[in-house]
Amino acid sequence: MNDAIQQYTDDQAPRMRGLLLQLETQMLGLLRSSGSTGAALENPVAESVHDFKEIAGEEAQAVVDSAHAAHAMHELRALRAALRRLDVHGYGLCGQCGDAIDMRRLEALPATAMCAGCQTAVEHEQAVLVRQRGAAALNGIADAGGLGGVS
Repeated sequence: MNDAIQQYTDDQAPRMRGLLLQLETQMLGLLRSSGSTGAALENPVAESVHDFKEIAGEEAQAVVDSAHAAHAMHELRALRAALRRLDVHGYGLCGQCGDAIDMRRLEALPATAMCAGCQTAVEHEQAVLVRQRGAAALNGIADAGGLGGVS
């Protein structure tokens, strides 16, 4: 097993640009399709609604569509940022530490802006913050007597 880092080189730019542009087209397609779905839910056909189950199903689908659109927009921004990094010869370098990003990581996640080590550290910090906020929220509920005396 070869664990040595495989570095990105400018010779790989055309292939990576093609991959990034292909992914950008896919994300734009997802956004277009989610926009039409969202518009259909906002302007329903003049049809009688049969029951609350149908309404709940439509609302749930709208939430899913909205989440997909938000994810596609996030990915689109990341892809466009990666294309800008390609233009200024900063592609393949970690935006946090400046080290080279392994080519295998770039092939799997072409829009990534961080090496695996920095990405792991950022995700760990975010997880710690989420846990701290959750604990603080629970403490606030307990302090207000909202947990039925459980603390």
